[in-house]
Amino acid sequence: MSTIVVQPLRPGLRFWLWWMLATVIGVAAGMFLSFPFQFVLEAALGTEVATPWTTTTQTLIVVFKGAEGVVMGMGMGLGQWWVIRKYLKPMGGWVFATGLAFFLQGAFRWSLPFDILPQQVGATITLSFGIFLGFCQWFVLRRNVRRAEWWIAINIAGWMPAFALMFAPEFGQILGMVLFAITMLVPFAVAGVGMIWLLRQTTLIQKPEGS
Repeated sequence: MSTIVVQPLRPGLRFWLWWMLATVIGVAAGMFLSFPFQFVLEAALGTEVATPWTTTTQTLIVVFKGAEGVVMGMGMGLGQWWVIRKYLKPMGGWVFATGLAFFLQGAFRWSLPFDILPQQVGATITLSFGIFLGFCQWFVLRRNVRRAEWWIAINIAGWMPAFALMFAPEFGQILGMVLFAITMLVPFAVAGVGMIWLLRQTTLIQKPEGS
């Protein structure tokens, strides 16, 4: 009779640091690789798009911005997968789930009315980002960890500071950019802590080789 090896998952600070680094690098790489979609869109519509948008114009924007989001999201998903693959298997769907979340976010953002206030756009997309990302990644995570449903709440909570920043008073250009950059790191940091907590609720059960 084969023996079952029960191995508790105990990621810590090192996991969190790798998570942050891999996520930031993944997003940066995804942004770089997604630039061609922006170039094609500008070539098709021009840099200054006349408003109000026609149905055709908005459809093109939604499609190309959604595709741009897929590449960016898969970049981030690939970085995160590289970290969590050591703890959970199989997790290949994580990359595609993250790409899907970014696609939905991009399509949602650019389907909003063209004349909506920038503050309202920012508040809407930051809050919805946590929902799309948490829900899509949960589909993959739920097969591997206990209490995976908390991943949705963790992502929403992580994006709340960015949501609140949209209603903050106006800051100077430099200070505003610094605060925005820092705030954008908060969702990644919160997600990293949340992933550690979820993994610690999980026990990895494996059969020894040759059993």
